[in-house]
Amino acid sequence: MRVCFTNFSGLDEPTTINAFHLAEEIAARGHEVTMFLPKIGRKYIICSKKARMKYFGVIPSPRELRIISHATIQTFQVLRQEFDVVQAFKPLIQSALPAAIAGALKRGIRILYWDDYETFGQRLDPKSNPLYTSLIDRLEKAFLKMFNGVLCVSPFLANVAKTVLASKRVLLIPNGFDKAIFGKRSTGRIVRKKLGIKNRENLIVYAGGLKPWADIDLLIRAMPHVISEMPNTLLAVVGEGEWKNELSKLCRRLNVSDKVIFVGGVPHAEVPDYLAATDVLALPLRNNMFNRARFPNRIAEYMAAGKPIVTNKVGVASDIFKDGYNAVVVNSEAPEEFAHGILEMLANEEKAEKMGKRAKEYAYRNLTWDKIASKVEEFYHKIWDLT
Repeated sequence: MRVCFTNFSGLDEPTTINAFHLAEEIAARGHEVTMFLPKIGRKYIICSKKARMKYFGVIPSPRELRIISHATIQTFQVLRQEFDVVQAFKPLIQSALPAAIAGALKRGIRILYWDDYETFGQRLDPKSNPLYTSLIDRLEKAFLKMFNGVLCVSPFLANVAKTVLASKRVLLIPNGFDKAIFGKRSTGRIVRKKLGIKNRENLIVYAGGLKPWADIDLLIRAMPHVISEMPNTLLAVVGEGEWKNELSKLCRRLNVSDKVIFVGGVPHAEVPDYLAATDVLALPLRNNMFNRARFPNRIAEYMAAGKPIVTNKVGVASDIFKDGYNAVVVNSEAPEEFAHGILEMLANEEKAEKMGKRAKEYAYRNLTWDKIASKVEEFYHKIWDLT
């Protein structure tokens, strides 16, 4: 099949990274894959040995003009391609509209990859801005109707999609991890030395973007409780984002600045080394609509690292993680409860090691991009036959 991917996100966003890995694996299965990438953000993806990457410029500001230019330019770019399948990432104007138009005009099957319920996600607040939220909700569901099939990363999104499309046109798939970088032997010694972590010190690691909706503050608020029991414990925050200053202020208010290291952004290929350096991986998740709908990339990568994980009982985390088996799952948003989970892992090395091993086994059985691509390929053929 000839497959064309339309993209919404910037070059350094998780959705783009996931699209890239899926494109690579679909191409590895013998299909001709073209992926369009807007020149927005820091360039994470350099090239592909399997799929064709096509970059296009957009008008950067104001935001409204960027959206219009993004959608318009990508539509004309896609219309120049020959394809059997056109797949859009997110049901939003920039990516879904070009795929819907081109797919209809060229009679290719239209597939939508849905990884985030924008209506309740990130900066949107239904209580403070009900009209805008209602508009986005209507827009998302209207786009769903324009597609022949939908790939959903969470049961929550799959259930919403099934209110618009027949169940057989909806496929539930996870987000995955890159075996190429996690398959290499990673040692945390170099990272611990780089960060100045002594042998007797415990290290907690959080890896991800520093954004207001990422719930990192919950982890930082847990640190005083951790330190009161185990003073020789440090937290390394690996990532960058606009919320770094706020998090730094929070550390100062809680008197934990000397216990929290803001590493900054690192190349994705180095992430496994930072995860390997840790004693505990932290995945804080508040119980809200945004977290119930999405599949954080950190889940697959944390599990692939084979280290003990502490998280909250929310969304796909509550489905994948079993408390006491492959993670510590905290059924509370209280920082002291999250701290208790961390302390449990730090105090019981043998139990922590077993949990990490089980998590890694699960990841390699279920969350590799080649396994996900196999399911997506089958779905393409199924929708083709239905259409």
